[in-house]
Amino acid sequence: METPPIPADDEHRVAALHSMRLLDTPVEERFERITRLARTFYDMPMAALSLIDSDRQWCKSEIGLPLRETGRDISFCGHTIAKGEMLVVSDTLLDPRFVDNPLVTGDPFIRFYAGVPLHGRDRARVATLCVLDNRPHHAASLNLQVLQDLAALAEREFMFESPLNSQSVDPARAADGLLLLDEVTGLWNWNGITRLLEESSHRIRLIGGVQTLVWLHVDYTLPPNPGAGAINLSQRTLAAQVLSSLDYQDTAGAVTGGQFLMILNDGNRDSLITRLAMMADKIRRGYEHADATLHQLRFSARMGIPADLGIADLTEQLEQALPPFNSPLGTLVVQHYDQCDRIQLLR
Repeated sequence: METPPIPADDEHRVAALHSMRLLDTPVEERFERITRLARTFYDMPMAALSLIDSDRQWCKSEIGLPLRETGRDISFCGHTIAKGEMLVVSDTLLDPRFVDNPLVTGDPFIRFYAGVPLHGRDRARVATLCVLDNRPHHAASLNLQVLQDLAALAEREFMFESPLNSQSVDPARAADGLLLLDEVTGLWNWNGITRLLEESSHRIRLIGGVQTLVWLHVDYTLPPNPGAGAINLSQRTLAAQVLSSLDYQDTAGAVTGGQFLMILNDGNRDSLITRLAMMADKIRRGYEHADATLHQLRFSARMGIPADLGIADLTEQLEQALPPFNSPLGTLVVQHYDQCDRIQLLR
């Protein structure tokens, strides 16, 4: 196996990567849709947007890979970064650089790889967009220009720093070292989402603005005796459905199981109802072709947050405002300033 060469400007390159504040941050729909498009267009089981740190490869977005992080020394994308242009490996078993790579000889058993370097600030090569397969392919049979076009879209997203990622130097941990990311879904966990809520509420009190909080409870059951893998897959699938329904500046956190807390940049009641109805329909449709059974889908929302209400009281009120379990599927209780309405999202 050949380890990826280290570029001469690697110190500058890593500094540019860290300045983007994308490492160890929650999954974001703006990148998820790019990897989905790449995977779908090339009809391959794996696609990833990988950030290459000093000693590791970390996936900001991935589909079909068993691990979100690997060592840089065994990464395919490390070679792409060093090369500085598209790297195509038609058959890893015929390439001495990769034939005995643990990612080839073991899970996910990579046989084909195509990756494009992505540039950040100062045109530093900080990441890659790649597609991978368990079967070999001839590069001539693939339209790899599409991968380059998708890479350009990813680079464009690098220019816009998400409000999700501007909280600290290491957004995955608080100053006290507390983990802020949910390991299964990749979203903020309870500690992370409530800390963001504290910061955003403080900012609104200082400079104004409107935000809406939404609590979502999805009650579902899996077949008898599900393994840990099936449970984790169901949670990741549900989180992906929630995430794909959010806008660019919205934030979602995984509370526990099928519960999520969302901070939405939306102060319009009609718009909120429309968006949550679309989310409810997407979640319901997702269960029509799954082994799991959907029983309840309930929302509570708070528009216009009182300045004197603490975060603990706010989240408690939001959870308590959830419709009861015997409510029709897709029921929403929305508190809009002094109004409180009960709305049926699915009909």
